[in-house]
Amino acid sequence: MIKSVVLIGPPIIKNDWLPSKMFREWMKVMNKSSILMSTGHKILASNWYGHFTAKNINMYKYDRELVNKHGMKGRKKINSRALFQMGKAMYHFHLEKTLKEIKIPMLIILGRHDKIVDLKTAIKVGHDRENVITEWVEEAGHVVSLEKPIQTSNLLKEFASNLKII
Repeated sequence: MIKSVVLIGPPIIKNDWLPSKMFREWMKVMNKSSILMSTGHKILASNWYGHFTAKNINMYKYDRELVNKHGMKGRKKINSRALFQMGKAMYHFHLEKTLKEIKIPMLIILGRHDKIVDLKTAIKVGHDRENVITEWVEEAGHVVSLEKPIQTSNLLKEFASNLKII
């Protein structure tokens, strides 16, 4: 039985944001052909794309060494079909609606400078819910656990200890 939920950088998407619109359209095209999907995966797994998105979208303060050491491994290993299905599903998932159904304790960890998450919506998501704790990490973007691993870990430990899990 699941006793709690933790979301780090959850998909509270800015649907009207130009990169979101472009990514959504790209996902539609990529899902139509295994050749296109394979090509798309090569682009997403490339060092150029990994660093481009880290610098311009995912990170608050771009750190080349951090991206090289941790950010590129998963990009290269993930299955192409799974990657594109995940991307496509992300734009059809509405966290705000799903939260209404979840009654167990939940921790949402967000970077204060996240460019992907709609921060106005994120503030509202847990605002009036007793079971939801929203924590903001300063000087972090969308990849909070990569940029600020100690603070993320401390928030997780605090949440777990309050639930008497650890």
